[in-house]
Amino acid sequence: MRKKLFSLLFIFFYFFIPRQVWAKSYSIDKVAISINVDQTGTLAIEEKRTYNFDGNFTFAYQTVLKTGGSEKETGRQDNYRISNFQICDQQKCYRRLDSKESEVADEQRPPGTFYVKEESDRYYVKWFYRAENEQKNFSFSYRVLNGVTQQEDIAEIYWKMVGADWENGQRNIEAVFHLPEGIANNEIQAWAHGPLTGKVSIPDNKSVHYILTRLPAGEFFEARILLPKNLFFEGAPGNLNQAKIIAQEEKFIAQTKNKKRRETIINSIKLFLSLLIWGFSVFIFVKAVRLFFKYGKDKKLPQVNLSGRLWEPPSDIDPAQIEQLLKAEKTLTPKSFTATILSLVQKRVLKIIRSDKKYGFIVKKYRYSLKKQKDNPLDLSNNQMEVWRFLQKIGFDQTGRLGFEEISYWCKSHRLEAHNFFENFAEVVLAENYSEEYFNAKSVWLKKVLMRYLSFLFAALVLQFFLLPISIIGIIFNLFAIFGVSLFLSHREKRTKKGRQEAAAWLAFKKHLEEYRQTVKDPIDSIVIWEKYLIYGTVLGVSAKALSQLPVNFSSESQQTAVVYWGIGASGTDFSAGFSSLNSAITSLSSSTQASYGASGVGSSGGASGGGGGGGGGGGGGAG
Repeated sequence: MRKKLFSLLFIFFYFFIPRQVWAKSYSIDKVAISINVDQTGTLAIEEKRTYNFDGNFTFAYQTVLKTGGSEKETGRQDNYRISNFQICDQQKCYRRLDSKESEVADEQRPPGTFYVKEESDRYYVKWFYRAENEQKNFSFSYRVLNGVTQQEDIAEIYWKMVGADWENGQRNIEAVFHLPEGIANNEIQAWAHGPLTGKVSIPDNKSVHYILTRLPAGEFFEARILLPKNLFFEGAPGNLNQAKIIAQEEKFIAQTKNKKRRETIINSIKLFLSLLIWGFSVFIFVKAVRLFFKYGKDKKLPQVNLSGRLWEPPSDIDPAQIEQLLKAEKTLTPKSFTATILSLVQKRVLKIIRSDKKYGFIVKKYRYSLKKQKDNPLDLSNNQMEVWRFLQKIGFDQTGRLGFEEISYWCKSHRLEAHNFFENFAEVVLAENYSEEYFNAKSVWLKKVLMRYLSFLFAALVLQFFLLPISIIGIIFNLFAIFGVSLFLSHREKRTKKGRQEAAAWLAFKKHLEEYRQTVKDPIDSIVIWEKYLIYGTVLGVSAKALSQLPVNFSSESQQTAVVYWGIGASGTDFSAGFSSLNSAITSLSSSTQASYGASGVGSSGGASGGGGGGGGGGGGGAG
């Protein structure tokens, strides 16, 4: 469950949360445009841009359109005639390449040069430089020889200061049109087209100013200015008049007002929905917190006694249940599998057989195997039966034997099947812990509820992130709530009062086992007690060395039982060494099945109006 939750969170954050792009990139952080208008109808334009480069860059380009909108929209009858292109940076002006040099420029990229290519509907200007993780200022200048349109009764400048074809957005845009002398204060009219945050102002009778904080890629920022016709003695011919132009702008303004009104209504609805979703998310999270602390958070284990030790196993609970109980979670380790096999030996369903001689090239060891004592045992718990069936699946030979090495080899060569068994084994053990009331059954219900809550919070985040971007607080809260509920879900099982007492008792017994050699007064003389020490010591993680050093004083009958069922040497002097060898084999069996517990491949778990677009120039640009 925990791995699935964190995988889900990783996928969400990876695909839906903006992240840094590790490829090279650039931004245009400042744009200053100066346009000098003279009485010949010429526009002398200088565009200064501040580029911030992240990575290595060698060229940039910009286009200037020859045409604006259609003649019906603009009244203009001639294309724009553009000349005198020039590129400069903060240190020098670049040399213009001739046509022959331009043919190889893209391959050679000689710094400090540029070329101009005239195409059917635009001019393409490309310049070369060297920049790496730095800021550069470029000045792009040119002249529009017929930038002013001589309409029927008015002169018009209709020009895109920044076109819609730029590959990157731009910020902090300021443009100033410097007008000829001799214009009365009431003879200037100006409009701005583009994002509604754009502003136009006429501070005096010599200039018109345009300001825009941010222009996204794919949008344009455009100026339209009306001036006295008699001020200019040249320019492109046009067939509109002042009344028609003003009517067009009034229409654009009306459309913009309607658009703003619609956006206001839509934003109000979005805000209401966002607040509604946010409020419900808060309610869901608060409820999740309350339910977790009531049904999910475990309490501190009680103190068993003053010494904190128990000399005897506190109950006959199955070893696999003990591991879950102590960790308070479903996951099991190979210790539980091995200890359950040992419990089958204790029930005389199996016995451990030791080989007559040692094997090995350098380090010689005995080989151990299991031998069936019963074909259809009836007195097994559910988890013991799971292990018994698994051993049957691996396969006993004709004499009823199954070697430790064969178990290890089968688990390694059938990893998916082994993994599925261990997953199911953990589920069976968990069900027993619930049925015997060691875990609170309400925690199962809680996890289902929390999963529903988490699904709702994910849905709310997606809605707020994509549909309601104005709700930044809601997005941040939902991310926090998702993280919190995910932690609740990844939390361990909650023990009952009975379960807490049982867990505390087994920890006290573990402490006794670990300190037995230092505190013992009398050696173990009961084979029944010794078997429990071995089984429970294995699942409790007591070292093989400590278990092999348990002092014993068996009667001849008990020692014979140890020889017959546990594969230990026949004589008293050989008992300690035999027990140590058995423990080594048990440890090796646990280690060899470890890989099957993890995932194994398949099956794992004034503002501007919104109209316009008829102005000339504009174009776009980029860098690389």
